[in-house]
Amino acid sequence: YIESILGDPEESADIRFNEDATVTIFVGTQSNGQGHETVYAQFLSDQTGVPADRIGVVQGDSDLIATGGGTGGSRSVTVQNNATLATVAKMIAAFTPYVADKMGVAEDQVSFDDDTFRAAGSNLTPSFLEAAAMARQDGRLDLLRHQARATLPARSYPNGGHVAEVEIAVGTLEVLTGTKRTLSIGHRVANRPALSSQAAHQVDELLVGRTDLVRGPSDPRRLELLHGGHDA
Repeated sequence: YIESILGDPEESADIRFNEDATVTIFVGTQSNGQGHETVYAQFLSDQTGVPADRIGVVQGDSDLIATGGGTGGSRSVTVQNNATLATVAKMIAAFTPYVADKMGVAEDQVSFDDDTFRAAGSNLTPSFLEAAAMARQDGRLDLLRHQARATLPARSYPNGGHVAEVEIAVGTLEVLTGTKRTLSIGHRVANRPALSSQAAHQVDELLVGRTDLVRGPSDPRRLELLHGGHDA
């Protein structure tokens, strides 16, 4: 089988530096027990150097989050972290001239190495939290909140397959050995009972190899259906 995932490829992120030296990220997706909030905090930590235990994640509050594509279609981590990347890029661009002034160097001399800001000729190497604390002290509140919205340029198309083996008595089609049916279907099918039932029926027929229900070539020497499909 093959399917397209992601749903809406567009998502936003809002990152704020707090007075208590913590960071809050507001996300447009909703974790339903999958642990997304842990992934979001760790990913932001990896990109900024802010310790994960100092990052809070806010989700599902429409008073605080204006827009969001929600969770579904295996989109959450992919599109949300893409939005986080875009927001971090804006954060670096906004802080760079401020940090350059503090270092006494030209703006194009400053770089961020996923942990600290650095520049040749300066011993000042502030982290994001340190730079935010300096900005707050200087009244640069504009540097303490950053937002971005990003769209993934392409989708992902995962695929997979399922194999089962059944031993059948010649002539009677009696199943001699037990088998366990494994059925994996996309959420669009699972949410529609009629399609889900049809998919399960087709898998049953392919497993048993009933040629009166399934149209397709078979190998008479091995009673093996080579391929087939159910006529709905």
